[in-house]
Amino acid sequence: MALFKRNIWLIYYILLGCTVLLLGGASVTQWQDMEDTYRLRQTNLIDQWYGNLNSLMLQQETIMDVLGQRVAAMDDPLKMTRQLDRLESMNPELFSGFGLTWPTGEIAAISSGLKEALVLNLTQLNAARDSFLYSMTQDKMVLGRPYAPTSAGVVLPFRKAIRDNDGKLIAIMSGSFWLDTFRKTFTCDPGLPECADIKIIRSRDRYPLVDSSKSSSSDYYNYAMNESEYQRLLAALNWDAEQGYKPYAGKPYSYLRRDRNDNSLMGIAIYDERYEYWLVLEVEESRFLAEVRRNVLIYMSAFIVFNICLFLLFRMIHSTEEKRRQELLYQANHDTLTGLPNRNNLQQIYDRWREPPNHSLALQFIDMNNFKGVNDSFGHECGDRVLKEIARRIRKSLNEDDLVFRLGGDEFVVISPFVNEKTTLENGRHLIAEVTDTYSVDGRHFMLGASMGIARFPEDGRNLDQLLRSADISMYEAKRQRMPVCFFEDRMQDTYLRNIAIEHLLRTAVINNEIYMMYQPQVDSTGKFIGVECLVRWENETMGGRVPPDQFIPVAEQAGLMPELGTFILQRSLQEMAAIQNETALEFSVSVNISVRQFLHEGFLSSLLQEINRSGMKHVLIVLEITESIFIEDMQQIVELITAIHEKGIRISMDDFGTGYSSLSLLHKLPVDELKIDRSFVEQILDDINAQQMVQSIIAIGRNRSITLLAEGVESEEQAQMLRDYGCDSFQGYYFARPLLIDELRDYLQDKVLS
Repeated sequence: MALFKRNIWLIYYILLGCTVLLLGGASVTQWQDMEDTYRLRQTNLIDQWYGNLNSLMLQQETIMDVLGQRVAAMDDPLKMTRQLDRLESMNPELFSGFGLTWPTGEIAAISSGLKEALVLNLTQLNAARDSFLYSMTQDKMVLGRPYAPTSAGVVLPFRKAIRDNDGKLIAIMSGSFWLDTFRKTFTCDPGLPECADIKIIRSRDRYPLVDSSKSSSSDYYNYAMNESEYQRLLAALNWDAEQGYKPYAGKPYSYLRRDRNDNSLMGIAIYDERYEYWLVLEVEESRFLAEVRRNVLIYMSAFIVFNICLFLLFRMIHSTEEKRRQELLYQANHDTLTGLPNRNNLQQIYDRWREPPNHSLALQFIDMNNFKGVNDSFGHECGDRVLKEIARRIRKSLNEDDLVFRLGGDEFVVISPFVNEKTTLENGRHLIAEVTDTYSVDGRHFMLGASMGIARFPEDGRNLDQLLRSADISMYEAKRQRMPVCFFEDRMQDTYLRNIAIEHLLRTAVINNEIYMMYQPQVDSTGKFIGVECLVRWENETMGGRVPPDQFIPVAEQAGLMPELGTFILQRSLQEMAAIQNETALEFSVSVNISVRQFLHEGFLSSLLQEINRSGMKHVLIVLEITESIFIEDMQQIVELITAIHEKGIRISMDDFGTGYSSLSLLHKLPVDELKIDRSFVEQILDDINAQQMVQSIIAIGRNRSITLLAEGVESEEQAQMLRDYGCDSFQGYYFARPLLIDELRDYLQDKVLS
């Protein structure tokens, strides 16, 4: 997921980089395209203007030449004037006037438009002298400097030398355009950026003839173009003095230069070699750049909008993936059923908690007793609801600084700061009391047992695995001792390792014929034999011989081996006792201990009836011994099952009666046929008044309910006599007979009963 997170932003940055490159490429392309367009437009304009101007000049030169010959040949000044007036009248808006001048500069005749001119000799007029004198040396028309011969306005003069057939100069024909009208020849939309500054510059002396940016009344035309600026223009045109103007004659040439104010100018120029002028079109590059910026701004806006949308899209994808990642992380670190942190989360939080200021910790391992019975009896949906309720109760019972985790199944862990053993023990007992209170699901009411083992950091483990193992060991010790809470002690480690070995070897004990049965006789108050209790035994060389039942039975229950082992015990006991009864023709009761796990195992009743029927024994001779601990599980289910068993004629015996917290309250709910007085009371009956009172109370309860009473663990005549005096019905213990193998039981019966 982290790789995808990095990759998605890498993709975004790649796309961003691509769009930046695309923007840059588009901008450069736009720049180049616009520059090419500018250049093309400028070229087209200047070609058009140059063509128009050149045609006009050639036309005027021809007219001047023809008319000049004609006027110069006239003797009458009045006729000359009329001829010039006719020429002027052809286009009075363009032509300001015409005149004929003798080579001396004296004016021979002028048109009416120039009557106000006071100059009688052109050599006396500074603005006209240079072009007049230059025209006499040329066979072509010559352009003069703009000036104002009259108050009517500024004119642009042009002159043509008139010669006879021998080439002798006879006169100078002069004409002029109104400058403002002449400038209109260069028609251009001023809104176009490429149409800016149009100039006609006379090449021989740098004088401006036309400048669209200057007023016709300006003194601008009285001065030649600045030498340095003119040289910058030529430099921009790559002008070569050796080649002269020929390369530029009639051919547009683009350039880029800076003016004397350091402004960058984009220009195009064309040279008229005949009339010796530059036609120049220039625009400030800033105007071009402004248009480029406008277009690039459109690209930039699209770029920004696109990348904002792209960013929002990727952020949405990232947010979605991050949310999904957090959900997956939450699922990986939390139990989906209860919402509690799980084992993965436990490791992470433990690593933080072990640091100061929480350096001393208590890890409390909680296990619900026989929770599998809830799932087996009521289904997993009911079990899930119970687990949720357990989690809720645990959370409710915790202090502010405590944390709870579900390890799996019916196992929970609580981590809390360790203050002292007393406080931790009290908190643990309170928590166990909460989770063992009555549960109500779908109208069913039942109680669950729970055990808690507590391990301390760092005393009982330096890492989480060690600490969990220590807490687990102490939890099983609590189960073994039937305590709600137990602290870990070093001695428990040996017990834990031994239990692991027991579990491992017990799995193959039945197959290896290591499990066998012994039978302890039971007698009535007169000493008459009335039945046996079936006691399981296990011999294993690896474990050093015989393993006591109180060691391997709890392990079998915790490891889930009890249903299989219990079935073997029931089968072997019924098989051997049926054989004895058939051999001896005796009928006696057969008491078989049933564990909690076996009793709650699915199909127990049908399996029980099947084994009894297979043995051929009467139902009434079978006694099932159950302990009060069985009612820690679902009481309603237990009561229903016991009732069903009793209705089949099978008797029920309450083993270890009086040692539990609910002994008396259970009797009115259960069809109990026999109460077994626990050996712990019998052992102390001779010396302990409390034990005597307890035994008397149990016997009284049994008498009142017509329940048979059996005392177990009787080891002396004194104990037996006191029990007889109290009214006990039957007895079992070493005083009467020790547990016997099947063959020993045959001998016992032969000796004690049949003889």
